[in-house]
Amino acid sequence: MLISIINTKYWIIEGAHLNWVNPSFCRADLIVFLNPSYSTITYRIITRFIKQRLRLEQAHYTPTWDMFKKMFEWSAAFQREGKHQIQETLEDYPGKVVVVKDLKQLKQRLEQWMPSIEQQERTSD
Repeated sequence: MLISIINTKYWIIEGAHLNWVNPSFCRADLIVFLNPSYSTITYRIITRFIKQRLRLEQAHYTPTWDMFKKMFEWSAAFQREGKHQIQETLEDYPGKVVVVKDLKQLKQRLEQWMPSIEQQERTSD
């Protein structure tokens, strides 16, 4: 399925499972690594849990206190190991990687990137 996706002209793939999306990196024009601050991650875990417990937001799991604790454990493991694995993998794709901490940075980087991709499209047509 991944191959059929990356063979199309435009696509976006979420890469929480690095090994699954790794083949798409070669075909990507741009790789965005979302790297929010620890305080942002903590805030989002807490607010998501509260919203799910109040049934203001759906969850594909039961939002128990045990699950709440596990989310912090997973987040800590990502900070210790996962983030470094991703950064190491992305070193193989210089010039394609943009690291951003928030939506404002993402918008700025995309605005900088868009003129260069539009120029590439004009010269390849």
